[in-house]
Amino acid sequence: MRYLIRGIVPADVGNKLDASGGPGKLLAHMMARFKPECAYTNYERREVILVVDFETPAKQAEFMILWSRWFGNYTEMTSIHPMSETPKVAEEAIGHVAKAPQWP
Repeated sequence: MRYLIRGIVPADVGNKLDASGGPGKLLAHMMARFKPECAYTNYERREVILVVDFETPAKQAEFMILWSRWFGNYTEMTSIHPMSETPKVAEEAIGHVAKAPQWP
C-alpha cells in the first residue's frame, strides 16, 4: 500500500545527529531500503516528506521501528492512491455500502 509519510526530526535529536556527522548514513539507508517514489525535505522544521509503496505490512512496521528508534517519535502516514483509480475504488465501495444495513 502506498503512503504519504511526513516525519519531523526533533531539534534536540537533530542537533545530536548533526554533531555526530549528520544524517547521511540514515537517509541513505532509508532511500535504499524503502525506495520512495519521491522524497522532499522541509529545512524549516527538519521535516522529511516521502511517498512509499510498502510491499508488506512488515516493511511498514520496519520503517516505523527504524524512524522511532532513530528520531524518538512517529511519522504521520496517510494511505494514498492515484487519482486515476478513484472511480473504480469509489464504485466498489459504494456497491458494498448499498448492501449494508441502513440506520437510522
